[in-house]
Amino acid sequence: TPASGAGPPPVGKTVSPVRVDPNGASASDSCPYPDAARSRGDTGTVILLIYVAADGRAADTKIETSSGSDVLDDAAASCVKEFGRFVPKRVGSRAEAGWFRMRFTWSFGDQ
Repeated sequence: TPASGAGPPPVGKTVSPVRVDPNGASASDSCPYPDAARSRGDTGTVILLIYVAADGRAADTKIETSSGSDVLDDAAASCVKEFGRFVPKRVGSRAEAGWFRMRFTWSFGDQ
């Protein structure tokens, strides 16, 4: 665990896709569509880098590729940190924190 006040380590050269905890609610299903983005008709896909703690919680996020909407990007990052539960990296039988990648798509369901 990083020292108190220290952030996660830098993102490595190789980042694996994140695996959602099958027992947790899907972050994308738990996230309300931001009102400002909905009223403008904003849609898009943001690619997040997620620092998954050993307990499976999203300890930090970074936007790797923007959806084109700051509102959607920020909402995805906030929601993943609040609701996301993931399968942490394993080293032998031990869970370890690490960076993962996640594609988060905002749409109105008919696209």
